[in-house]
Amino acid sequence: MMLGRVLGTACLVVVALVAAPAAAEQSYETIDNAPSKAEIAEKVRDLFDDFFAWRLEDNPEFATQLGIHKYDANLSSYSMESNEYRWNRCQELLEQLEVTEAISQSFTDKINMEILREGLKTYIRGFNHLGFLFPVSYLDGVGTSLALLIGDMKFNTEQDYRNLITRLQKFPQQAGEIQTLMEKGINETRTLHNISMYSVPEQFRALDMPVEKSPFYEPFLEMPPSISADVQEELREEARRVIREDVIQSYKDLADFIETDYLPHTRPKIAATSLPNGDNYYAECLRFHTSTDLTPDQIHQIGLDEVERIEADMRKVVEELGLNMTLQQFSDKLRTDPANYYDSPQELIDGFTTIIRDRIGPKMLTVVLEMPKLEVIVDVLPENQKDGLSASYNIPAFDGSRPGKFKINQHQYDKQAKYEMAALSAHEANPGHHYYFSYLVEKEGLPDFRRAGSDGPSYSEAPSGFPLSSAIVEGWGLYSEFLGHEMGLYEDPIDRYGRYSQEIFRACRLVVDTGIHAFNWTQEQAVEFMLKHTASSRAQVEHEVRRYITWPGQACAYKIGELRLKELRTRAETELGELFDKRVFHKAILDCAGPLSVVEQCVQRYINAGGVWDAWGERTVPGQGQPTGGAAVPSAAAAALTAGLALVAAAALRL
Repeated sequence: MMLGRVLGTACLVVVALVAAPAAAEQSYETIDNAPSKAEIAEKVRDLFDDFFAWRLEDNPEFATQLGIHKYDANLSSYSMESNEYRWNRCQELLEQLEVTEAISQSFTDKINMEILREGLKTYIRGFNHLGFLFPVSYLDGVGTSLALLIGDMKFNTEQDYRNLITRLQKFPQQAGEIQTLMEKGINETRTLHNISMYSVPEQFRALDMPVEKSPFYEPFLEMPPSISADVQEELREEARRVIREDVIQSYKDLADFIETDYLPHTRPKIAATSLPNGDNYYAECLRFHTSTDLTPDQIHQIGLDEVERIEADMRKVVEELGLNMTLQQFSDKLRTDPANYYDSPQELIDGFTTIIRDRIGPKMLTVVLEMPKLEVIVDVLPENQKDGLSASYNIPAFDGSRPGKFKINQHQYDKQAKYEMAALSAHEANPGHHYYFSYLVEKEGLPDFRRAGSDGPSYSEAPSGFPLSSAIVEGWGLYSEFLGHEMGLYEDPIDRYGRYSQEIFRACRLVVDTGIHAFNWTQEQAVEFMLKHTASSRAQVEHEVRRYITWPGQACAYKIGELRLKELRTRAETELGELFDKRVFHKAILDCAGPLSVVEQCVQRYINAGGVWDAWGERTVPGQGQPTGGAAVPSAAAAALTAGLALVAAAALRL
């Protein structure tokens, strides 16, 4: 610590030389013994490596999802003791980071350390809000994660299969820890609302099926010939026993507990603010997901302003089509027309695949400098997730062995409007989530903890966990829908209307999320507001509102993040003029993907350098390749966001 202070305050060394020879001699000695650049770099790297190694060991499911199979036989702990240990470990790592940062001089190291610091502080800050008492909901938790995890494991050797059996044998302990947390939640009147939980017992009991048809048994149906027939049969017999006695029975026990004990104690009001210390809890949820200190009132007003702006764009489309209709009449016409929906799950899959391959793919290099090497595929949800999200994204394996997956809910094929699919593809695939995560995974020189993304909590457990970087991740996804205009994705007016429908959906989320959790809106109020201002069906809107009740604040990340990115782009375009190249701007954004405060500092560095982005050993200049222009669309809400935004407090980076 003392060494860091001497190196960080060179002016004090000069004063010491004049004022006291003895002190000057000591200062020279300190500087002479200062670590070299190589030693500093090694110390920084060790800190990042220690953090990442701990996260893999502590969260073995996360390691498996990344394609790191060292911990495939393990499951993470949900015990209170484990949660308390994580809090203490974060405190220790934060102290180490502060010592290391004091001697670091590299811009990229400082950016990486700032992102790590915010992650550690977020965990520490969120711990007291006890989000881990919500380990299960109809949208997330062990009801969906364990079966999906098997798809990320490898099955090439006998040991691979034994790893799965051992992992499944540990599920009763994990399920017991989850039940203990939920019992603690009941005792502390900290429970989810019935709407978030009533279907969970059915989800769990749906896994009570003949073992041979179970998703947990699927890897044992076809085993590699390198494993002898006798060993194969031994493994199958053991797997059948473990799945029947340990896995299925644990799910049945959890289902009984939730039905008998938990559901009668679910909170009576849908608002998160109805929980103990609920106002602070919801404020921290908003901070967790938006990485800002915006209040519910500010977010609510930003949403209303955005709804008004986007409706003006939607009216222009109706006028372009020569129709004498109100927006609600036109939206009703679209959502009730059977021609706007597919007749089968396969048609839906093919429709998304065609958009990503044929319409988006050829235009990608107009908005980014290079295509990702990792492929994105359209994938579907298992039967027990038919009530899940309509669309989501699963990151590729860390080593590139598994592609990114654009997950669609094929069970709801008759609810997914065709006219919203282009925007949804841009959001979830390219240039949205798939490009974002592929870029980080493929980025040379980036520490592993950043390449891997977040191992944060399930959304139900927020804000108690490591940050999910929702504002930049989902903000980039929504910003990518905007880029679709510049890529020519919405030349058909109906597709353009669908894009605006998707955008206004996210604007409505700001209004509805805060309405529910801060202003005592009823569920029906929220549904009616979204039906009035979007082209979505009642079934889709009811599904979405149920989600917002379950995940307080998460739905606000999209619009707040997108507005911030647009504001930063407008600033860069204004200050750089012809030197602005959106592809270089996007590179600067992604290199610093993390809290919005960090992204802003990197954009300012890019502006100060005259449109040149010089970081991570690369120097990217405007016009590299074929330059592209195109201005972001400013809005009153973006201006309000800029004026009212109080970004998360962070130590200033010495750039």
